[in-house]
Amino acid sequence: IEINELVVENHNPNIPIKNNFLHIWKTILNFYISDPRKPEFITQYAYSPYLISLTENKPDVLLEPVLEIFTNAKEQGIIKDLPNAALLSLTHSPITSLVRMAKYGRLTITSEDIEHYSQACWDSIKK
Repeated sequence: IEINELVVENHNPNIPIKNNFLHIWKTILNFYISDPRKPEFITQYAYSPYLISLTENKPDVLLEPVLEIFTNAKEQGIIKDLPNAALLSLTHSPITSLVRMAKYGRLTITSEDIEHYSQACWDSIKK
């Protein structure tokens, strides 16, 4: 899926996890801004009961590369030891919400804003 490819292309295991997270988060936000229909599809897909039944209650297939980053970060004690589904919600839902607000003219997103928003998301999960 396109979002997984984007994450894999932008994942750099040779930099600190925080920098990796921030870069990927900003990349996903910009990707969604370029086509606001994409986050709607991802959200619908990620919570689909059909998908959950196919994956034995593991709705992690779609953003698996991100979840791998979460797992490594938890093992290193860098982020909170929360379930990956909760971490995904805390970091991906703000992206989709920001894009939705921008799409409907309730928010303008500048590159400076993106820096602040990405840091706020990191702050919500870091230890």
